[in-house]
Amino acid sequence: MIAEYNVNLENKTKSELILFIKELQDMLKEKDKEIEYQKEKRENQKTELAILNKKQKEMNKLINTVQSYKGMFKKSQKEIKNKDKIINLMAEQLAGLTTWDNEKEEPLILTDKEEVKQYFERKSEE
Repeated sequence: MIAEYNVNLENKTKSELILFIKELQDMLKEKDKEIEYQKEKRENQKTELAILNKKQKEMNKLINTVQSYKGMFKKSQKEIKNKDKIINLMAEQLAGLTTWDNEKEEPLILTDKEEVKQYFERKSEE
């Protein structure tokens, strides 16, 4: 800053020197304000970064939780598919089964696997 002025101070009057010093003081005050502003800005950025880091950690936990649920859901879907397959195989084997129909008080012949499945679905709801 001072180098910009390239001033020879030896030939200046006292009032000119005082004016020059006041100008320097004003410049220093402005620079101090700028430095303080930059410090506050940096502190705010640090605070924001800390908040973002915390939110990123929470997001990572949520992502892991969702992935875990996806895995459990796929496992459940596979188990359901296997159980449905077992039910279908059992229903095929039981086709032609004769059981007693309590409502009609007569034998009930379950002729195909769909009738077997429907019969047991009704029984499970009773």
